[in-house]
Amino acid sequence: MNFIEWLGIHIPPDLKEDFNGTENMLEKSVTVCLDIAAELAAFCAERSIPFGFNIESVAIRKDEIEASIYMVNKIAEMLNENGIRMLYC
Repeated sequence: MNFIEWLGIHIPPDLKEDFNGTENMLEKSVTVCLDIAAELAAFCAERSIPFGFNIESVAIRKDEIEASIYMVNKIAEMLNENGIRMLYC
């Protein structure tokens, strides 16, 4: 977690403990990000506040790149299911 904090990102102590205690930090990170995205989307939609997400991988590890693609797809599904954004194929 030191790298993230070095970037200036605050991590609440209880979440930091969760991250440090998990066997799969990447999986935990994805779950946390998806939960935050759902909360943010609901908050903004209820108040007609425009919002968006920037999801990218800054790593070269395949599993981290795949995790970012997974998050893009899951958030797109969530927005579609809630009628916030329609998927066009």
